[in-house]
Amino acid sequence: MPYRTFQIANFTSAFVWAWALLVFGDFGFAIVTWLMGDPI
Repeated sequence: MPYRTFQIANFTSAFVWAWALLVFGDFGFAIVTWLMGDPI
């Protein structure tokens, strides 16, 4: 794979991973908060 193509794919992948972890982390935090009964 050419260097430039690899860098674009790597950069995009980093943003996708960051988005996915933030979304699932927020969802998981909401579930834990709900289970503990604390109002948000």
